[in-house]
Amino acid sequence: MLNLTLSQKAVLSQKLVMVPQMQQAVKMLQMSQLELQQCLAEEMEMNPLLEEGSEEAPDETTTETWEQEMCKTQDAESDPNQEGSEIEKILEAFAYQWDENNEFGDEEAPAEQEQGQEQHYDPTSSHFASLSDYLLWQLRLSSLSDAEKRLGAALIDQLDERGYLAVDFHSLAAELGVSVETLEPILQVIQEFDPPGIAARDLVECLCIQLRQKGQSGSLAETIVKRHFGDLQKKAYTKMAQVLGVAVEEVIGACKTISGLEPIPARPFSTPHNIDIVPDIYVERSEDGAYTVRLNREVTPALRISAPYKALLRSPHRLDAPTRAFLKKKLQSAIWMIKNIEQRNHTIYRVALCIVQFQSVFFERGPGHLRPLILKDVASALSLHPSTISRATTEKYMHTPYGILELKAFFSNRFESAASGREEGASSDAVGRIIRALIAEEDIRMPLTDQEIVAAMQKKNIKIARRTVSKYRDLLHIKAARLRHPPAEVT
Repeated sequence: MLNLTLSQKAVLSQKLVMVPQMQQAVKMLQMSQLELQQCLAEEMEMNPLLEEGSEEAPDETTTETWEQEMCKTQDAESDPNQEGSEIEKILEAFAYQWDENNEFGDEEAPAEQEQGQEQHYDPTSSHFASLSDYLLWQLRLSSLSDAEKRLGAALIDQLDERGYLAVDFHSLAAELGVSVETLEPILQVIQEFDPPGIAARDLVECLCIQLRQKGQSGSLAETIVKRHFGDLQKKAYTKMAQVLGVAVEEVIGACKTISGLEPIPARPFSTPHNIDIVPDIYVERSEDGAYTVRLNREVTPALRISAPYKALLRSPHRLDAPTRAFLKKKLQSAIWMIKNIEQRNHTIYRVALCIVQFQSVFFERGPGHLRPLILKDVASALSLHPSTISRATTEKYMHTPYGILELKAFFSNRFESAASGREEGASSDAVGRIIRALIAEEDIRMPLTDQEIVAAMQKKNIKIARRTVSKYRDLLHIKAARLRHPPAEVT
């Protein structure tokens, strides 16, 4: 029989506990510029002691000093006079100014657009917020009845991000409580809307709709799309010409017409607007040829303790106990927020500086000369954890002489050299450029296969598998060798 007893015993163990301040620092390090600005705005709304701006009287006291002073106040809550003296020391110690007395460089970042300068209007912005709005606007202008327009709106609601009606048409008709014969004419009306090819049920129908709108209904191009779509994808021009009983040049001409059609009707509405990226780091070359790294301090607002609340904290006898406790709590929260911003920028600066040192050849020679680099390399150099490096490089951007690049772009896997050691391997970026160059220089009559590319890479002393070449070719949007053959010559 099992005996259950209660007992007490002491166990010694070690645990890593993340205090709220440490959790906040980790989250802030991973934030992008926009996320950080939103976080600071929310914090300033909740914390009346925190406001944007730099201290008027900078002081040399470090953050550790005012942390120690804050700890002293924990024992001074019972005596308001003593508490006021302790808080006075904290406020005097806390004289932090964002753009002075820091180790990240004191050069000015590029100035913002002058106030009053002309704002340019973007003519590419669409009047309609989405494809659905555009189609519903056309539906309202159509001659359909109100009941048919309601069914048409239901059809538009079922279109996917490409602009296709990808659902089962019979099931949709049953779900709407109408017959297929009732729904089909409404779909045909929508298929005549702009953009061409919209609401097609598959690619063949999409292309046929566009050919019909171009006045090529019943043409050779439509016949090829409807009956020989597989041969069209394989570019089997001679075979199609023999089956259709026409000349090869006619087939090639029809295929050129088809290639000018849009396979994704919703593409104009799915293209995202260009987003201006503001770099977190500037890398510039000095007169002596060395590269300097500096933070863009303008992207992160400087924070300070509000002057009116400083006055209140210096005179605690004017406050009741709950108010005094509330302000002390908010003061500590504000100090931690500013310290975490300082730590975030310091970490990003160190990581960026280390990347520039590792990738010095890239900055000297440009794209195509990235060294193999992984997160662990930078983490070891800075005595940090790889996860910290990952957070510090996610959605952080660097302004280089070759454009604005994400810090993640400087990391790439290493392909070992066939003859030398691990340290002389090629980066994945360099491998992709070599594959692109080999294909660009190939004989168009005899395109290189993936295995032939592997052999060519081995001649360059780079070990790579055929499936890896195939993966890189797909990433570069390069077709397989059999699809890179030119059109058959007309005899």
